Amino acid sequence: MGVAMILDELTREVFGFLCHQGSARMWEPGGAALAACARCAGVYVGFVLALPLMILARFLSRPVATWLHGVFVLQVILFGFHLIPHGMTLRTISGQLFALGVVYFLFRAIRYDKFRMNKLKSPSKHTGRWLMRYLLATAQAVVLLQLLLRLEWSWIATLINVLALVGLGVFGGLAVVLLVGLVGHRPGARRPVLADGSGGS
Repeated sequence: MGVAMILDELTREVFGFLCHQGSARMWEPGGAALAACARCAGVYVGFVLALPLMILARFLSRPVATWLHGVFVLQVILFGFHLIPHGMTLRTISGQLFALGVVYFLFRAIRYDKFRMNKLKSPSKHTGRWLMRYLLATAQAVVLLQLLLRLEWSWIATLINVLALVGLGVFGGLAVVLLVGLVGHRPGARRPVLADGSGGS
């Protein structure tokens, strides 16, 4: 059994607990079915593709970022409950945007100073510029995944399966860090002071 087959079997077993794996709703790059349905593929690969986008998200003003990512999270209600008719492509895009919103709010919730999320606390003359950059980068991430799904090489299915597995690890890791922070937080404890003398936000 080759490495690709082992990885495919592993991801299929793992996502068997998380996804209905209905064959009618699964991408088949190069004729090889993925380990997760179209929406789940978007969600779990989306967790990975969201990480570099967080670099740009740091420069969005907090109100703009909150509303934008709130929409990304909530739109899955319309598509997830089939309130809007949609096919495979929109299922995957919906899942990917949902993942982006979730990763953003996890980073915000962790609130580690080293992440420095939302440097711009309120709208400024730079908000529009950073928002356009962020939306452009998001569109590129969406297009990248769509291109991968349509390539006619069977090994692409293995690559996407592995990315989805890594994405599950990303989500789990962020969730664990958040939970550890919540459990370890003592009410009334002072936040660490940054090098410039300001408190954590």
